[in-house]
Amino acid sequence: MLTGGEPLIQQHGVVKLLKLLSTSQPKMRCEVETNGTIVPSVGLAAFVHRFVVSPKLANSCIDQRRRIQFDSLREFASIDKSAFKFVVERPEDFDEIRFICDAAGIPSEQVWIMPQARTSDDCLQGLRLMSEYALTEGYNLSSRLHILLWEDKRGR
Repeated sequence: MLTGGEPLIQQHGVVKLLKLLSTSQPKMRCEVETNGTIVPSVGLAAFVHRFVVSPKLANSCIDQRRRIQFDSLREFASIDKSAFKFVVERPEDFDEIRFICDAAGIPSEQVWIMPQARTSDDCLQGLRLMSEYALTEGYNLSSRLHILLWEDKRGR
């Protein structure tokens, strides 16, 4: 899994790395987690088994022009190995998710909903709160397993 910051900023170097790794580790699978603001190159897409696209919602407090790039999201939506993960804080976030998915052509079966949480209690409460909304929209629902297991402990 390549993640942290925005790995697609360094696509050229990532392609070189994956090319080397695929030679020495031919059975290796690579997933890339991205915020979806940069279109992946054809060269990168050839080495990636799954793109986990996690657009930031308004609840992130980042200006929409920096966090949502519809052309890029449309490109990811056209790649069948893309999954879209949205971190949800409140039910109102589903209006924004629906808008983004409609505007970018993201199929509901490619959407994963994950509650914002720092404790296992918050995670379970968020899952319970969001489950009906996710089911109604045809989205997938995911926990934050690391939070359920280790709370907000870093390095686990």
